[in-house]
Amino acid sequence: QVGAYLYALDYDNARIVEINATTYAQTGVTYTLASSFVPSGYAAHGQAIIEIGGALYGLFTFANSAWTAYANSLLVRFTIAGGTSITVAATDANNGLAPNGFALAVSGSDLYVAALGGAQVAGSYNPASRLQKIAYGAANLSTASVTDVLAPSATYPYEIRDISFNGSTAYVLLGAYNASWQMAGKLLATTNFTTFTTIND
Repeated sequence: QVGAYLYALDYDNARIVEINATTYAQTGVTYTLASSFVPSGYAAHGQAIIEIGGALYGLFTFANSAWTAYANSLLVRFTIAGGTSITVAATDANNGLAPNGFALAVSGSDLYVAALGGAQVAGSYNPASRLQKIAYGAANLSTASVTDVLAPSATYPYEIRDISFNGSTAYVLLGAYNASWQMAGKLLATTNFTTFTTIND
């Protein structure tokens, strides 16, 4: 919820839909990701939304038609006039995030993004997977620095699939498919992204 309205994300059409919070009917106000944000040769998909301090942020991914290649993920900050319009300014979009972003979580002044790094594969993991953070409140989001927080390693040979916080403790879900497309993974807890406790493997 942002203001008096609810917002839903359409994955296939990369679209935000506004919903009346009383009747649960669509208001007719929508925003489809502008073509200027979509890399040539790729289709946009709406991956995740999160409300932070009354503002709505969205994560979009870009895949080719065969789902074998992904461009960098895009984080946007929406400008919403409830019941009237939803827009995204060029300065409210950052395309410096790892490909195939999966999940969003906020801690302090940073927004964390878990990304698979590209196409999902069987029998291995994508070494380009990342957990990254960005200062969501930057006046010009397009130039805000994206910092790598965590990457796959010999110790954790998995893709980074999800992130959440309980106070200062972060919970990170790692996972990779075997050759039969069965997923194995770990749920880790950390307060510093250096030392990890395995919650479940």
